Amino acid sequence: MSAFQMHELIYDQMRLQEEYVRMIQVDGPWSRVYIKFYSNERMQVILQTLQSQLEYHHDNDELSLVQIEMARMGVRRVRIAKLPPEEPDRTVRDVFSKYGKMKRVTEETWSKVHRYPVSKRIRVVEISLKKYRHTC
Repeated sequence: MSAFQMHELIYDQMRLQEEYVRMIQVDGPWSRVYIKFYSNERMQVILQTLQSQLEYHHDNDELSLVQIEMARMGVRRVRIAKLPPEEPDRTVRDVFSKYGKMKRVTEETWSKVHRYPVSKRIRVVEISLKKYRHTC
């Protein structure tokens, strides 16, 4: 599904006006789209109205069922870009530990084609969430 088609599905079938949606996030590898609402109440109304499923008709007449549900806590991977290399993982652990149990902090590197690892300057935090920060 293209970005345009995704936006049209959200607008046409979910009937979401722009003032309700703070942003959307696409997780391509998992075929998921996350919609962050300005209002928790609006999100609840949408979930109740749509009753957890939509149909999407592709251009080739194929039909896909689109599951709609509230995102769960669970284990999440958070990527943090451009942290200075001298910033210790301990600082990252301290910041994220208030949101759940830390699993690990790793650093992404370029492929090991070369002799030495080359940092992408991205740290990956794996955390089992117990709460999140809700902002409106």
